Amino acid sequence: MRLKILKHLLDSDLFSEDEINKTADVINEISNIDELNQNTKDTLISFMSDLYGYLELKKMVSDGMSKEEAIDSFAKRVINILN
Repeated sequence: MRLKILKHLLDSDLFSEDEINKTADVINEISNIDELNQNTKDTLISFMSDLYGYLELKKMVSDGMSKEEAIDSFAKRVINILN
């Protein structure tokens, strides 16, 4: 999870859920190329995770949370999962 990416996407709000999902699908497909090294695959998967995180944040904001509350709540959830 890269908070800077999530904040940027949330602030710009340029892309629909469908566009984000299609982009994540393309990234997922690229990450399955056998010839890619593991570092590249990990980076692609990280970006894909950021896109899905953005969709969660976007829903939280549309449900009434402020952007700051949504980001804080999301970050705390991720940290709890990692611990």
